[in-house]
Amino acid sequence: MKPHPGSTKRGSALLVTLLVVDLLMVIVLSFTVHVRMELRQVQNRIQLEQARQHARLALNLAMGKLQLAAGPDQRVTAKADLLGSGVAAPEAKHWTGVWANDLSGGVLPVPMWLV
Repeated sequence: MKPHPGSTKRGSALLVTLLVVDLLMVIVLSFTVHVRMELRQVQNRIQLEQARQHARLALNLAMGKLQLAAGPDQRVTAKADLLGSGVAAPEAKHWTGVWANDLSGGVLPVPMWLV
């Protein structure tokens, strides 16, 4: 059998069309992956900035509490291990307390703990 004279052109046109569609699909998929990665990076940056803002807020609150408790010059700060065995919990020896000064060089016995 003899092929029709225009059949090879139609076959090559179909092949070129399929190659162009495949190329477009690869471009669309790579663009989609790129957009997803960028969105993930933006979300990570937002979460990092929120974590920094939360840490900054916690620091400001802690500094405010410290200034409120130990601000006046009649106050003394020290670690709880200064009390020796008077502290009940073993981890409490690392706590920091604020004692009121009795103006005679000593401190009053009841501290405010900064934990």
